Amino acid sequence: MAKKKKIRSIVIGCLVGALVIGGGIGAFFHFRGSPDPVNVYGFNYVGMSEYWGDNANTEGMISVDNMQSVYLSSTQQVKEIFVQPGQSVKAGDPLMAFDTTLSDIELERQRITVDKTENDLNREKENLVRISNLVPYVPYVPPTPEPEPEPEPLPPMQVPLQIKGTGTEADPFIYLWNETCWYSDTLADEVVPKEVLDPDADKVSVPDVTGYSLEEASQALRDSKLYYSQTEADSDAEKGTVIDQDPAAGTLLDEGESVSLTVSKGPEIILTTTVPDVTGQSLSTASQALRDSKLYCSFTEVDSDQARGTVVYQDPAAGTELEEGSAVTLQVSKGPAEPDTPTPPDTPDPTEPTEPTDPANPDDPPTPSPAPAASKLEYKVKTAYVVFTQRQYDNTAGEILKFWGMIFTRNKDGSYKFTLYDPDPAVLVDPNAQPEEEESFDDSGYVDNSSGYTAAEIAQMRSQSEEKIRNLTTQLKVEQVKYKKMQFEMTNDTVTAQVDGVVKSVLTEDEAKMNNTPLILLSGGGGYYVTGTMGEFSLGTVSLGQEVTVMSYMSGESAVGTIVEISDQPATGGWYWSDGNQNVSYYPFKVFVSDEANFQENEYVQITYASAGASNSVYLEMPFVRSESGKSYVYVEGADHLLEKREVVTGRNLWGSYIEIKSGVTAEDFIAFPYGKTVKEGAPAKQAPIDELYSSMY
Repeated sequence: MAKKKKIRSIVIGCLVGALVIGGGIGAFFHFRGSPDPVNVYGFNYVGMSEYWGDNANTEGMISVDNMQSVYLSSTQQVKEIFVQPGQSVKAGDPLMAFDTTLSDIELERQRITVDKTENDLNREKENLVRISNLVPYVPYVPPTPEPEPEPEPLPPMQVPLQIKGTGTEADPFIYLWNETCWYSDTLADEVVPKEVLDPDADKVSVPDVTGYSLEEASQALRDSKLYYSQTEADSDAEKGTVIDQDPAAGTLLDEGESVSLTVSKGPEIILTTTVPDVTGQSLSTASQALRDSKLYCSFTEVDSDQARGTVVYQDPAAGTELEEGSAVTLQVSKGPAEPDTPTPPDTPDPTEPTEPTDPANPDDPPTPSPAPAASKLEYKVKTAYVVFTQRQYDNTAGEILKFWGMIFTRNKDGSYKFTLYDPDPAVLVDPNAQPEEEESFDDSGYVDNSSGYTAAEIAQMRSQSEEKIRNLTTQLKVEQVKYKKMQFEMTNDTVTAQVDGVVKSVLTEDEAKMNNTPLILLSGGGGYYVTGTMGEFSLGTVSLGQEVTVMSYMSGESAVGTIVEISDQPATGGWYWSDGNQNVSYYPFKVFVSDEANFQENEYVQITYASAGASNSVYLEMPFVRSESGKSYVYVEGADHLLEKREVVTGRNLWGSYIEIKSGVTAEDFIAFPYGKTVKEGAPAKQAPIDELYSSMY
């Protein structure tokens, strides 16, 4: 089933306007200065394989057929389970006994919630009636004035031309621009001129923070635009006090560098224990006795007449107070001594080569040290905001046709970069310009008997009210189901079988609650049913056997169901809802879901199905599609990783951001941004992340 895809807001439309008109895309590759392959981007970054508008939703309540799912509430505790998997049961047989912590107060609170939701629903229905009776406001339209003559064309000006601005975000440089202009080094030097930087001009002095608390020290370093790292050390100083810093106070650092702080752990607390007497014991017994006293041992073997492995000496002696974790040295008997067998001394192997020694020759010249690296000039980092405008007649007084923004940055090494940004249109307004005088008209005698709301505003209010009614209707049904379950829990302590069948599964209480799955699942060969409604325009496009998605509002559980029945009579009475046109007739249809799903009887669910007009199209961001001679095409990665210019069949436009592609592109393709000097059929292609499209170009 199609799923809703979150639509990203993009600035790429502005990118096309800026770079196509100004030739800026060519500049991207000009500045790169290398014949790199053309980047191509995964379809999922620049398109949608599914459009949520191709789906329709309706709602209904779960009913069960010849099956039973026993769920535990948060207040139920299993006392006894009477069945096991594979067991056959009859209707009325006990399945489980339970205790409950539910109170009368909680039950009453739920009843009040049901009443409040029902009252809110009734009030909103009354509000919908009021909105439906509103008379829309129709503004008075004066007589159409005589059209003014077309103004004379303005003479073109020399471009590029800086009109105004100081280069800040609030007051950017404004340029007059057209398609003959180029993003050049001259332009960069004009907006972010080079200025040699004093190496110590922007450095900051490290403050003295020893003796401060860590919080005070970190604030002092942040005030100096420095970061810090910390380690802990033993000290008699109060815990959390800075006892040392590196580098020392007064050292000059660049903004953003880090200072290492040593922080006191506080006075050390030493725990002691009494050394037990382990002499005369075996080594294993002595070792265990020391571990029991939170000590450990080291031992050496010595000659002794005592049995092998007997402790003959300990240091320190029994009764000594030691710090927990300290070592006690033991001497362990080797057993009665045996005569030693002499071992002949090692004889060197005459065949083993001896490495010659070569003392250093004092007359050898010393190894020369590498020459110090030549120092490089550093330049002051500067940033300038620039807005380029294309105006009618290439004149500053002409109407603004298009505009786009770039942020130029001068780097420390003297190079520069620029990135795109979306400027505020307000920066283009001339504060000294005189507002145009609006033509006045005589509306005397006109009487307005309307509600004061336009037809569009009333339609929006009605739509919002209908949506609120749908949400409250869903909420009321959910709260009513909760109340009925709580009533059952308060008045019963045993759950019995409702159908004849076989126990399919029995879980533990923890498993059932943790996974929100049935404690006991009893099946007589049935499943779940839910009834929804579809608009009359969907009748010819939805068929029996079609799969739909069913999702619970209560648990979030979802499953695939099958349409098993479509009524040929429209729904009448009650509150039926679907997210389509509310002015057409709606027809009930029934969905079957197998007993493998984790739904509960009377659970309120949403049904999502493919509506009329759904297709197998994909949707691509509009800037990635170009047109030529009345045909549309895209550049995709083809065979041998080479660019292929591929014709596509387009369809509807979504919000001015996406275009439907009926054929020619699939969700597995990699798409190139179709502008730039190197973008041509047969060029080498390289798969790249979408971030590279927006990253800075040097």
